[in-house]
Amino acid sequence: MSRTPTTSPDSKPVRVAVLCLDGSISLYSETLSFIAWKLQREGASVVRLGCEGQLNTCTSYNSTGKLELSDLEKKTVCKQCKRGQREIGTPVSFELNEADASEHHVTASVFVNAVRQGLASGGCVSSVLDMHYEGLPLCRIAFFDFAILTKLSPQSSLEPAAAERFVAGVHDLTKLLRSFQRFSETHDVTHLVYLNGNYTHNTMARKYFSAKGVSCLSVEPQLTSQHVLNRVLLAPDRLSLHPDGLLSGSAVNFPAGSELLQSIRCVLSNFRARINGADFNAYTSLDGASVAANEATRFKEFIDAHDKITSFFLSSEDELTPHIVTHGVTELENPNPLGPFLTQFEFCSYFLSVARQHPDRGFIIRLHPRMAANKRDHFESEEHRRYKTLFATESVPHNVFVLYGESKISSYFIISKSDLVVISWSTIGLEALLLGTPVVSAFPSYLMYPLSALSRQPTNEDQMKRALTQDSNFGAAEDEKLLVWLGLAFEGQFFETAAPRGQGGRVGKLYRKMHRNLKKIGMLSLLYGLVDKLLLGNLKFDPTVLLTRSHRPCPDLISHDGDPLILVKRYREDCKQLLDIYETQVFRAN
Repeated sequence: MSRTPTTSPDSKPVRVAVLCLDGSISLYSETLSFIAWKLQREGASVVRLGCEGQLNTCTSYNSTGKLELSDLEKKTVCKQCKRGQREIGTPVSFELNEADASEHHVTASVFVNAVRQGLASGGCVSSVLDMHYEGLPLCRIAFFDFAILTKLSPQSSLEPAAAERFVAGVHDLTKLLRSFQRFSETHDVTHLVYLNGNYTHNTMARKYFSAKGVSCLSVEPQLTSQHVLNRVLLAPDRLSLHPDGLLSGSAVNFPAGSELLQSIRCVLSNFRARINGADFNAYTSLDGASVAANEATRFKEFIDAHDKITSFFLSSEDELTPHIVTHGVTELENPNPLGPFLTQFEFCSYFLSVARQHPDRGFIIRLHPRMAANKRDHFESEEHRRYKTLFATESVPHNVFVLYGESKISSYFIISKSDLVVISWSTIGLEALLLGTPVVSAFPSYLMYPLSALSRQPTNEDQMKRALTQDSNFGAAEDEKLLVWLGLAFEGQFFETAAPRGQGGRVGKLYRKMHRNLKKIGMLSLLYGLVDKLLLGNLKFDPTVLLTRSHRPCPDLISHDGDPLILVKRYREDCKQLLDIYETQVFRAN
């Protein structure tokens, strides 16, 4: 039974549009289905906003990882997406239709053709980036999904297929704009909800609806989660690429106690699973059989030959460039106070030069697996080839070991053998801190976590060089601050949905079977009610962000349930055992 209708901050009845253009991804559609159900239960009016199949570059298509799909593949994905959309139970629905995609919209056709011609003459996306349609930067918006899919930069030379894919993305945005305009003629909503606000089509929706005073909210799934149920938070607009991006405000001042301790336990369990490769975003594992024997032998000889090792973990630039181009993330201060580098490529050259000046210290360069063909993307990126050229043309000194993206050596084993880990903007920095290894960032403003609040970071080039080459206190974590922040950012701010996610052993298997069977007979609301009653007692309606988790204040971080410093000590001991076994299996055998 629905509660009394709720009101927004301006005292209007809450009317929510749930946007789903990614229905073929079951985790997404099932999560949005539960959110829509919960909002209606709270008294909100909810309408579903979707697509009848006229888009060619939606998240459902992009999730296949293919630049081009056959007609049969498109039809299959579209069918799955429509089914996922229909599972979001709302009394009213609205879809982008054939009229929105009609070629009779002259101004849209003229704009799309101008983009196509601009790409043909300029040869790259940068030549059309600043083209606007009806006051909106459609090319910049389209670039986000395009870059994630192709791993290309604005300056990359485009093959015909890639150029046409970009044009199709821009064309899709004109269709969406017409659809949103039609929707606004008949629906007056106070909130728009979508999953992952960084995606191109969600950004387009946010640009349009926020200009009309609509509050836009991004459903953000919990990172690194191994829970049986998908856990989410509703964030205004999107999660931004910023040191406060994952958690706004200071976690250190948050009331702590047994609830937070349980969150810390869950975080440690989730990160331990990543070490074993049990996470969608984990690219290496402790599967020793996958490591090439020759590489294992050479790497073992290298680490045995050096008493001190500094390791640089590169990030994939397709995870940064779209944020700069599409979302206006501020680029580095120029000149950079940390040294003569503004890009990761320049820092890599700088790292090599520092290594040459310190031949007695070992230096490891680990290229991100996303740069190479990997479990998600079956092609080598342009960026990876660029680094191969760098290492072929520059003289790599004997005290530097380069691990390319395709290397299967565990990143966590590399961390365990390092005295310092250097990162660009990767989550691997948090994982290294949890393992007890100091971490410094060459690009701290691009992080989504406050590394400088959790550890002492270099602020000038002299300090950066000292951190890279000497024993110092740069990068060492304040463990209690680290654990509190992780407990809140990765666990405490999220709430459960009824959507299945992690494996969860027998319990997870039983739950997924029950979810699947109830979905078949159209009775998921029974399961939704059970999850709501048993797990969401601390979830409250908020007129701004709609749904938010409340916390019970507790006076002390150390309680009868345990000491977080003991928890992290045990975590490090357990991980050391795992990595010692891995070393025995992979390296001592060779």
